[in-house]
Amino acid sequence: MRFTYNYFLFLGVFIVSLASNAQDKLFTNQNLSKQLETLEILIHHKIDSLRAKKKLESLENDVYLKKAAQLHADWMNEKEKLTHFQNKSKTKTPQDRVEMVGGKISAIGENVAYTLFNTEIRDKKGKLFINSTYQQVANDLVQMWRNSKGHYKNIITKDFSKTGIALSVDFETNKIYATQVFGGQ
Repeated sequence: MRFTYNYFLFLGVFIVSLASNAQDKLFTNQNLSKQLETLEILIHHKIDSLRAKKKLESLENDVYLKKAAQLHADWMNEKEKLTHFQNKSKTKTPQDRVEMVGGKISAIGENVAYTLFNTEIRDKKGKLFINSTYQQVANDLVQMWRNSKGHYKNIITKDFSKTGIALSVDFETNKIYATQVFGGQ
């Protein structure tokens, strides 16, 4: 029990530290991978919070799911297209992508979304806002998935125990594409 308490205490301090750093200006070409990693951690934490409300375990990071998610996020960015399916036969479905990168996971789910950063966005009620921090981008992406029946089902599927989250940034359009791949046996 002490280990669990210490782990969650450490995780809480780490997340608070990330949140305070998450107020910095979004995405510069300098050290982009570290910036994306910060955002991925925030998204993962928010997803795990939604799972905790349903008394579900936190998701474990999986290297193969992460690689498959990155492959798809980069593809969507390159094609400027939001979809779960690619035209290439070897990477057409989320399952195909996981298998292509070496994953041996039988149950796969996938969430995709994109949002804008440092640009005005109008929500469904017509209110203008700007995603100008990591926290705001993470909130926006997770809220989109929370409000989508199919995406939310992936988040709260009990049989999913692993995940990989990846992002891809388009600096010309200020879009950030997000892919989260879920896995279970």
